[in-house]
Order: sequence, then structure tokens, then C-alpha cells
Amino acid sequence: MYIFTSFLKWLRVTYCNMQMTLCFFSCLTDIEHAVLDLRKNFITVMNRFRNNKISVNASKTKLVCFRSPWKKVQLFPPLFLHNSNCVSCCCNPVQYVSLVKYLGIYFDSDPSWTTRLSFVSKRLRSVSCQLYNVKVFLPFASRKMLMHSLA
Repeated sequence: MYIFTSFLKWLRVTYCNMQMTLCFFSCLTDIEHAVLDLRKNFITVMNRFRNNKISVNASKTKLVCFRSPWKKVQLFPPLFLHNSNCVSCCCNPVQYVSLVKYLGIYFDSDPSWTTRLSFVSKRLRSVSCQLYNVKVFLPFASRKMLMHSLA
């Protein structure tokens, strides 16, 4: 599940599985205002989950802030997984990370996709090395088909 929130006051929830990844965009310089907006919207979403009897796996929940690489973000106090009726607040805080892998795609706090491209280039180098090692065993037609499938 992804929750995107910004200063435009919009909230979009997409159900993938019971893992939740929180992402918020800081388009202005006021990060504290964005975090407060995220907390308010998150409590609304958790209330909706409680009404629909949906539980969130707190150990798999991550928070990623898409920001400029030169802008540092400190989240204090941390974001908790609770709703508005939480009496005994023993809820787990959401872990703030700069990189999360979801369905094979890396989501990095830096929106330039350098992490994803370095992962793809590393995999291509590995496959290239393996193809070089098996070139004596494979016929030319098989190597050509394998090369075209990777391109």
C-alpha cells in the first residue's frame, strides 16, 4: 500500500498487499508542515482501516521522503501506526529509510534513479560475465537469442 501526501491535501491509497510503504513529497522548504500534514492524513487512513477491519504489518512498514539530495530531513517525533481511538499507545514507530525495494524496484529518496540504474548495470555486468564463461558451450544461435532477450 502506498500513501502519497503533499501540501495539495490529496491522499491516494492503492492496495497491493498488507505491507505498507509511506511516501511523502516535500515540494516546499517547510518539512515540518509536510510531516504534520502526513500525520493528520495517516490517522484518517488508519481510522478507515480500523472501520474496514484491515490491519497493517508494522514491522514491514517503511517511510521514504522524496527530496533533494542536499536537503536533510529529521523526523521527530516519529510517526506511529495508530488511529484516533488508541488508548494505550504502545504502537510501533514507522521506520524512516532512504531506500526501499518493492516488487524489484528500488525507491530512493533521491528522485534521480541512480540507485535503480546502478542495480541494473550491476546485474547486466553479471550476466555478461556469465555469458562470456559459457560461450564455448552454447551454439551461436542460442547466444544470439539470449543476447536479444536481454536487450
